[in-house]
Amino acid sequence: MISQATVRGLAWIGSRCWLSARIEGSEHLPARGPVLIAARHFHHLYDGMVILGRLPRPSHFIVALDWVGGPRRRRFLETACALLEWPTVLRADALARRVAPVYRLSEVPVYVRAALAKAVALLVAGKVVVIFPEAYPTIDPVWRTKTDDNEFLPFRPGVLTIARRAADQLGQPVPIVPAGFWYAPPSYRRVVLRLGPPLTLKQHDPEETVARLEAAVHALSLPPLGAS
Repeated sequence: MISQATVRGLAWIGSRCWLSARIEGSEHLPARGPVLIAARHFHHLYDGMVILGRLPRPSHFIVALDWVGGPRRRRFLETACALLEWPTVLRADALARRVAPVYRLSEVPVYVRAALAKAVALLVAGKVVVIFPEAYPTIDPVWRTKTDDNEFLPFRPGVLTIARRAADQLGQPVPIVPAGFWYAPPSYRRVVLRLGPPLTLKQHDPEETVARLEAAVHALSLPPLGAS
């Protein structure tokens, strides 16, 4: 049986055996209540491993499954994500690039609506939800969407939609914690995760919130002093 505790335990082991990880700014993660972490997406595996294994609160990730090949893997991963309460989405642009996708383009809005509802419900229940607003990692075995390690993709607006709907149900703003990742090339086994002070959605100017969030994540992803 896949459980949150099991996955967190495996991530704890992996983040210590395979990686040299340093966490900065953990005091910015509220000890209780809803939190939406908006993180840089650098490594397809290590980002989640570090967040799950090294942060003090359990996290629920919004996961894209459009890269999956074969119906068996689809069923397995969808079942695992359901057990872990990880909302699952499909990216229309990713499906359009696949030769024989296991998902159909017509399923994209269905998954997006379900993921939005699940993410909002988790926040209303006082949980931590992690979203990667760039939608694609830098190091990815399936897609190569960035030209180098320093490139960022524009943030997609889903992060604000989730924050807005959760705030409407809660009657108060949801803290959005920016998270930056820096990895040391060429092995990418040395990693720094930095959390910044929480931001809140400006209802009258959501574009400003996105700009502030992007700027914060970019700044938090800068190399440490003395890093080559």
